[in-house]
Amino acid sequence: MNRKARSTCHIFMVAEQSPEYKSLVSNPSYRQANRNDEYFKIFELIDAQPEYSWRDRPQDRSIDLLRWRPDLRELKTHSSQGGTLRFSEQYYPGWKATVDGAEVRIENCETALQCITVPVGGEHMVAFRFGPPYFIPGA
Repeated sequence: MNRKARSTCHIFMVAEQSPEYKSLVSNPSYRQANRNDEYFKIFELIDAQPEYSWRDRPQDRSIDLLRWRPDLRELKTHSSQGGTLRFSEQYYPGWKATVDGAEVRIENCETALQCITVPVGGEHMVAFRFGPPYFIPGA
């Protein structure tokens, strides 16, 4: 993996026996994000550049990043018009989104990404949280 290459993939899950493991563990741009005794190792890009934007980019809208973790992204939006916030995170079960604490529907946009609607008027707190869906054995 090229340290200077810009990647939209911020998280990798690999087994210790995989060829990617050696590359990730020796790359100073990545850190292991889970316990070392787990079979799969999760690595995250340390200085990842968040990929989020308004779908249409009018001048009176902005987004401030408040928190960026593998399982939580918090943003503050500013807009007089509201609009669609595009989040370059894979549309995948387990993600939930809230605007000002109220759950909102995540739409599948641009084939594989997440979009939500931000209401008209002023400042809004947006959060994307991930909790893996639970599997029921034998189901």
